[in-house]
Amino acid sequence: MNDLAAGVFKPALSEQDINAGFVPLLGDLATVPADYLSEVAQTKRGLERWVSDANFRAAYEDDPVAALAGAKIDLIPDQMTPLIQREAALRLNEAINAGETDTYPTSVLRYRAFIREKIRHRREHRLDNQPRHPRMAKWWRRQVYRLAGQLGSQKADRIVHAPAAFELSKGCSVHCWFCALRAEHLKANWEYGPETSRQWREILTLMQELLGPALRQGFCYWATEPLDNPDYERFLGDFHAVLGGCPQTTTARPTADIERTRRLLRLTYGYGVNIDRFSILSLGVFNRVHEAFSAEELLRVELLPQNPDADERHKKALVGRAQDHAQQRARELNAESASSTTACLSGFLLNMVEHRVELITPCPASARWPLGFWVIDAATFSSPADLDAIMRRMIAEHMPSDLPLLEPVRLRPDLRVRVIDDTSLKLQSRLTLTISSQPCARQLADLLANGDCSPAEIAERREQEADVPQAETLYLLQDLFDKGIFDEEPRPAAE
Repeated sequence: MNDLAAGVFKPALSEQDINAGFVPLLGDLATVPADYLSEVAQTKRGLERWVSDANFRAAYEDDPVAALAGAKIDLIPDQMTPLIQREAALRLNEAINAGETDTYPTSVLRYRAFIREKIRHRREHRLDNQPRHPRMAKWWRRQVYRLAGQLGSQKADRIVHAPAAFELSKGCSVHCWFCALRAEHLKANWEYGPETSRQWREILTLMQELLGPALRQGFCYWATEPLDNPDYERFLGDFHAVLGGCPQTTTARPTADIERTRRLLRLTYGYGVNIDRFSILSLGVFNRVHEAFSAEELLRVELLPQNPDADERHKKALVGRAQDHAQQRARELNAESASSTTACLSGFLLNMVEHRVELITPCPASARWPLGFWVIDAATFSSPADLDAIMRRMIAEHMPSDLPLLEPVRLRPDLRVRVIDDTSLKLQSRLTLTISSQPCARQLADLLANGDCSPAEIAERREQEADVPQAETLYLLQDLFDKGIFDEEPRPAAE
């Protein structure tokens, strides 16, 4: 690792795993034993082939040894089977939980430790995304809670809620049929030069003052292909120079210029990036990636299987442009994801070509929000200072720290209220929140479900009819507000 990256990586392997002899792989790879690195990289490569290549899966079922040899995967079946076959994988989970793994190959256990490390990293990454501005921080936490309630913890756990994203192009050259964001065709790039570099650095500096270290977790794409912009790497250099971090890159064009991609991986690794990603659109692209890059080079590159040959667990979300192909390509789509989201931003989305900023946050896709995120506000800016003023205005207008006392509050539409007994009730959606120690629970349930009462009115009625001090009720309502229980969806213009 070069000096630039020293001190940037934050390995996320648990202390328990480290004590068991597992080595962090999201840290300095120069300290990792060569055999350890090779084992995990080869295991990852074998699983990528299994996930992305239907012919390989069929060949493996017929003759695992021959299939692995034909794919040039340096593994034996015992190193693959516990990771790909459901019953074997369940037995492996039980063995890991019981600490009885002596019969498993070290490569299997090392790979599973790597997966645990990546999951911990993702969760820590989300915590690092909390903005510095106190009002925005409270708003951001509410969106994290809200989305978990709407999607369920498993799906919501994949959403990192980055505080900012930057589009360095207008449109996208790839134009995937399943694009969840309905990206338009590529129209223009933000060209790098003395003036744009000055603007870029000034914008990053101003946003850092607003968002704090969380801005390092932003990324430089959205409804765009990062490598469409020929100056993408130069913008990353400025990003690192100002913020001391570097955005993750997800590209659907990893083989358009192999050497550029290789240089990019070296650059981002040197800047401290833990994970980059390649979207795999076809088996041909997958094969070229495996031919061009060694298993070790791809250790910290996630290959996202978007190709038709991908296995059943990797169907595409029925969001955005994919909805236009719901019948023709139903085999490739996950029908259950129609009310899901792939959006991962709770904060400011900037298009640098148009000088446009939007305040957005993920939500389940719907007829009103087909792309899976709310657009709470939008504006164009003329200068970095103008952008700073606009963002602060959006925070002031749309991110209250406290529940307004005199405005009606209503529960999120997805929530249902169920009274358990005289002193407790449940708010149910994908997750359930229990409210206990509440006299006259039915009255409280009715007031919450009403949607026309202000917090002050609810507190007054609770005092009059249930003998609950107003301060206690207001404290409860504020707590529910902080947990994203009340509806903050932007109202249609007519309202």
